[in-house]
Amino acid sequence: MYYLKRKLDKIFLNFTLKQKLGLSFGVTIFFLSILFSIIVSHSVRTKVEEDQHFLLSQIGNELVNTFDRLMYRRSTDIRNMSVLSEFRGNGENKDERRFLLEILQKSYDSYAWIGFVDKNGIVQVSTKGLLEGENVSQRSWFIAGLKGSFVGDVHEAKLLANKLPPLANGEPLRFLDIAHPVYNNNNQLIGVLGAHLSWQWIEETSQTLMSNIPNDKQIDIWILDKNGKIIFDSQEKLEGENIRNYIPLIELNQSLSVSKKRNFQGVEYLISHHQDKGHLSYEGLGWHIMVRQPTAIAFKSADDLQRTIVILVLATIFSWIAWKIAEKITKPLLNIAYEADQIRKGNRDVSLSQFSENSEFYQGKNEILLLSSSISDLVQNLISKENKLTKINQELENKILERTEELNIAKEIAEKANKAKSVFLSNMSHELRTPLNAILGFSQLMKDDDTLTLENKENLNIIINSGEHLLSLINEVLELSKIEAGQIIFNETTFNREHPILAKDK
Repeated sequence: MYYLKRKLDKIFLNFTLKQKLGLSFGVTIFFLSILFSIIVSHSVRTKVEEDQHFLLSQIGNELVNTFDRLMYRRSTDIRNMSVLSEFRGNGENKDERRFLLEILQKSYDSYAWIGFVDKNGIVQVSTKGLLEGENVSQRSWFIAGLKGSFVGDVHEAKLLANKLPPLANGEPLRFLDIAHPVYNNNNQLIGVLGAHLSWQWIEETSQTLMSNIPNDKQIDIWILDKNGKIIFDSQEKLEGENIRNYIPLIELNQSLSVSKKRNFQGVEYLISHHQDKGHLSYEGLGWHIMVRQPTAIAFKSADDLQRTIVILVLATIFSWIAWKIAEKITKPLLNIAYEADQIRKGNRDVSLSQFSENSEFYQGKNEILLLSSSISDLVQNLISKENKLTKINQELENKILERTEELNIAKEIAEKANKAKSVFLSNMSHELRTPLNAILGFSQLMKDDDTLTLENKENLNIIINSGEHLLSLINEVLELSKIEAGQIIFNETTFNREHPILAKDK
């Protein structure tokens, strides 16, 4: 350590004032940048954490409020049904009662069963006639319904398990119970109006809310009963388990929503805990809604930003160092480049940089000195070659003028020969077509002779076809020769644009 300190002190003493100041400023900027990145990333992480707390809290509150309001409405449905005259009357109005119950069931799909039970526990009338005549006097919802309004916690179906169709996912049927006493017109207890709500509406509500949240957020929902038993798990892994087996220190008696970080099976989660509060006359079931998200996912944006800031700071520092090194290396080269540019602009009197072996740029191999000498030689060679090129260009221009004049003469001769050819072809085409028409005419006349043999007729056909083909070629040659000779005549004709067949020549 002492040797290293002595070595660093010796190196620092050899630095110039400019180098010492640059090093001091660089180290200061480096540590200030690191401190700034830590402060910014901490601030951003705190803000992201608050936002994630708020998001999970919003999801939990929305679920609690949705469940409480739906249960309140269903409880109100049964209470309002129980005071209708069809149920308070002493007569046997089974058809009318069943009609009203089925209307209520159709108004909300999650009603699995609704029935009226007399005070002895016998089902008098129900939707679709299920359980009519059955004794339900030992069911908890009936016993509680005789005393007043009742909303029971979730449980598996018993009497209706074999009477209703099974769920598509194979899970057992589960119900929430609602019951209300029924009194006659004399305010005497005559029975209980009860309903079973399918547990599916809880799952559908949760899934509907979660459908608006991207899957990569990895947000899970648990619903716990008042004893801590997990009655709903969005991942369907821990249903039926007690939450204390996984989070021993959880506080289920808290009445307010709270978000905390907790380890769960070796993974840290951000968990928002909300308790069922009820709504108006519905007192609630004491449920606990827990919304959780891995902290690695919740704070991913903040962690990414922190890494980005660190990378940018380091990149800035290394860029500054690289720029300084490049400036040191390129300064003499830029001088040479400037001198070369002056030479390019025609300044032949510019003096080239010369570096001795004792200069600060010389480091064992005089590359820069060699480059300067090479550029000097190159300039002399370029000037000499420039003069030669000027002379060669002048000679080329003279040759081009001579060749251009020769080409113009040759072009005139070729045009005259081409015109003579066209005139010849035009005249010769007429001379060839006249005897060819005579051959075709006599051949067609001979073809009409009935005394000819079949072989002779075939020979005549060959003569006629060959002659017509030759005539068409001559006509095409004639047309081309007319075009080249300028003998094409333009005939104007009036025609009907819509009916060109009916056109009339003018």
